[in-house]
Amino acid sequence: MSFLNVTGFLALGLVPPLVLLYILKFRRQRKAVASTMLWQQVITDLRANTPFQKLRRNLLLLLQVLTLLLLVAALAAPVVSATLSEKKKFVIVIIDSSASMQSSDADGSRLDAAKKKALDVIGSLPAEAEAMVIDAGEQPLVVGNFTTDRSLARRAIEGINARDAEGRLADAVTLAYNNLIGMRAKEEKPGALPPGEIYLFSDGSNFTVPDLKNLDKIMKYIKVGAHANNVGITAFDARMVPGAKDEPPSFTVSVEVTNSYDTAREVFLSLHSGKSGVIVNSQRITVPPGKSEFAFFVGLQLDFSQGDMVELTARLEQKSGEKDDLAVDNTAYAVVRKPRQLQVLVVSEGSPAIERYFEVNTATSMKEIGHAEYDPAKAAGFDLIVFDHFVPGVLPKCDCFFIEPETTLDGKKRLDETTRPSVDEWNSEDPLFDHVKCESLAIYLGRPFPLEAGDEALIRSQRGALMARRTVDDSVYIVSAFDPHFSSWGQDPAFVIFMENLVNSVLAHRQIGAARSFKAGEPVEFDGNAGRIAECGATTPDGRKAALTASAGRICLYDTERAGFYAANIIGLDNNSGRRDFGVSTLSRAETLNAPVDKMELGGGGEIKAVTVPRANIDVWPYLALVAALVVIFEWWAFTRRS
Repeated sequence: MSFLNVTGFLALGLVPPLVLLYILKFRRQRKAVASTMLWQQVITDLRANTPFQKLRRNLLLLLQVLTLLLLVAALAAPVVSATLSEKKKFVIVIIDSSASMQSSDADGSRLDAAKKKALDVIGSLPAEAEAMVIDAGEQPLVVGNFTTDRSLARRAIEGINARDAEGRLADAVTLAYNNLIGMRAKEEKPGALPPGEIYLFSDGSNFTVPDLKNLDKIMKYIKVGAHANNVGITAFDARMVPGAKDEPPSFTVSVEVTNSYDTAREVFLSLHSGKSGVIVNSQRITVPPGKSEFAFFVGLQLDFSQGDMVELTARLEQKSGEKDDLAVDNTAYAVVRKPRQLQVLVVSEGSPAIERYFEVNTATSMKEIGHAEYDPAKAAGFDLIVFDHFVPGVLPKCDCFFIEPETTLDGKKRLDETTRPSVDEWNSEDPLFDHVKCESLAIYLGRPFPLEAGDEALIRSQRGALMARRTVDDSVYIVSAFDPHFSSWGQDPAFVIFMENLVNSVLAHRQIGAARSFKAGEPVEFDGNAGRIAECGATTPDGRKAALTASAGRICLYDTERAGFYAANIIGLDNNSGRRDFGVSTLSRAETLNAPVDKMELGGGGEIKAVTVPRANIDVWPYLALVAALVVIFEWWAFTRRS
């Protein structure tokens, strides 16, 4: 037992005055009486020469002294320490701060319960033990380094706040494990257990246990949370309908709703547009237990009359009176920019099928030049370049479609022409072949393409790839080893469908006519040249200012831990400013399906079961105060009984 307020013992100075009251003589009053025979004791007292009398046995005095001692002891704040371990010198506390820890099925939130239990662990450590605190958010971070100062560790724990993003528990545990390994004495054997313990406070959702030696012997998992009563939005996307002639253009919005209940739930899903949050569409959907359902809003027209962007919000509500434990995944955010035409450059000496397709596609704007006219400087600003039987000396930094190139893309090797190469296999799952079948594709002439490291074969033959994909930085190159004119695609609608899929993939890649929506915690990148930027920054949903990191060709925002609408402002050296608004949402099945787990499986059949933490400092003063109150009650009873 220890005392948190030793100065309370100064109140013991009240005991002597209390006893003194009992040994002081009473001051007698003069009275006229007929006889003194009955006042022998009074006469004896009057003849005494000292002001004090002999202390006699007195029950009331004993009870009052006992009450005073109990109150003094309570004032000193005695506590009983329940020490976790006397042998471990280093203890690391990991607190999960992911989105699921905002669930309200614990004392307050799960994070509040985790922090309370973690403070108990800190308070129960031996005096010589050193504690470290790790915040297991989207980027695990040591918020309190090894220290014996318990106040520093407590402040580190209390300063942890929940994020709206997925956590990275495996990375946090690995970070803690490596820190314990680093504290091992040099004379210890390499295979010896680390000199400490790891305490993980989490609901265990979205956690794959890392393969670390003896982890089950040094890590304790303390579960927080009781159940998973939650329905949330786990996917949110808005895309322009390609080729649509509507003005304003039509959009298709898809929303995935996931149910963590063990029963089916009927929910109300609504779409809101603009800062005023006007409802533009809604529907009711029923989601099976533990499953997901997609809701589609087709032909949605957004109002761009107030600007070139529209804020789009999806909201989820359950029936009145039904409780949802996690609120952050009930809303998703996206910013839809006013669509524009896909800018296409065709470098060809004449390809009627290609020209005809782009001329009739209202989603594209085409410019055509010959091989000799191509200039890399003039290629800037195009979203897609089609190279027909031509490979430029320097590959442009945009999406490209090469039709039967005569050389490899670096121009170093000439490709041999082959007659009737057969289609042996093709990637039917690739979006480029959506509604396109290649079993009956007949190729009369072609130049099979040799694959390099990182290339992906889309159509294969025994002589090489007949269609391949190569990704370089942010550019996607599709190479077709055959000309559609010299294949069965020349008069087949499959070619038109393939080109439609190709254009849609570029529209999606370049985010043209698509919503800018990101998962919380993920970095958001924009195109941009750091050398031309004078100033850049972003505003988060809660009004904070966040820094943008600019490098060659990229501008990146890493601080996206909060769900909501963000505004990135970029000012160039020429004082021209640009604004890039976007939405950030939780959008995580792992965080929505947030049932707390009772144990964690390890490789090789092992497991880490959830344990409870003993209370750190058990306060004794309430019990002492209760006993003191009982003594006072007994004293009153004894006094009234005597009288």
